[in-house]
Amino acid sequence: MSRLLTKTASDLLDVIVNVAISAVSGVNGASVSVLIGNRPWFETTNATSAKVRTVDEAQYERAEGPCVEAILMGQEVNISVPTERWPQFNEAVLVGTRSVCSLPLIFAERTTGALNLYSTVGQPWGSNTARTARKLGGQAALVLANAVCPVRSVLTNQRGHQDLENRHAISQAKGMLMAHQAITADEALDILRRVSQHSGRKIRQIASDVVREFGQLEGQA
Repeated sequence: MSRLLTKTASDLLDVIVNVAISAVSGVNGASVSVLIGNRPWFETTNATSAKVRTVDEAQYERAEGPCVEAILMGQEVNISVPTERWPQFNEAVLVGTRSVCSLPLIFAERTTGALNLYSTVGQPWGSNTARTARKLGGQAALVLANAVCPVRSVLTNQRGHQDLENRHAISQAKGMLMAHQAITADEALDILRRVSQHSGRKIRQIASDVVREFGQLEGQA
């Protein structure tokens, strides 16, 4: 059960994503994504497997992909896999998946999340299949309508705390690079960004490594 939802809401969403696998032809994975706060923060509250959750998170990391677009645009997104729109998404998607459908969860003209269906069946989906998927999406929207407000509040606080920690680590790393290499703050940040892009790791992870390594060197001095 997601600790960010009430047990009742989490149980209902678990039922919905698992029913999607059995009721929607070809679906081999399903999840529910939610939008947190006013900034584009996303969270998977329920998923049929850890792999599905990983695929969702890969989209959140780059703020691109079918579930992100469905939430931000408030429109149903159907794509075939592989897709030219999001090359990075092709690397993360479930093995055997040939199409993805992300349905925006809308209540009172407000998009609160998306129901994401990963399918072994290529597009287009038949009308009966699409009808079933949309009905499940409507049910998920109703569940989230009653649960998403406390979820947003909790996650916004968590993200805010995490942002402060990330900024502190990056600031520390910049300061250490500036001191040890006699460079400017912009040059130090540029180094962190280049290493992040080259390694495919988050800039905060690179910053933490820099702080740790320089800390060890100073301890040995």
